[in-house]
Amino acid sequence: MEKTASEAVTDETKLNEAYQQLGSASYQERGHAYEYFKSKGNSILGFLKSKEPAEDPEIRMRASEIQKHLESNVANQQDLMVINAAKSLLKSPKDKSTGG
Repeated sequence: MEKTASEAVTDETKLNEAYQQLGSASYQERGHAYEYFKSKGNSILGFLKSKEPAEDPEIRMRASEIQKHLESNVANQQDLMVINAAKSLLKSPKDKSTGG
């Protein structure tokens, strides 16, 4: 299901707010923002890559950590897909006919 323009703007607003909160003086607020980004998953990689480097070193560090974490997940998923494809190709014809 596609998002409406209003939903996309709301998401962008929430992402920008969370991005700024990565540099909050409140440890709890920084933690919530960090977890919010991680919960959004790989879909926010584009957002993080599009951001200009923040002047605040805390924001830069945390955004970089989140981006590395998400990119690692993408790489792991791609590795798993390759492994599963290779296993599928390496199955003997007998295994393929029985589904096992």
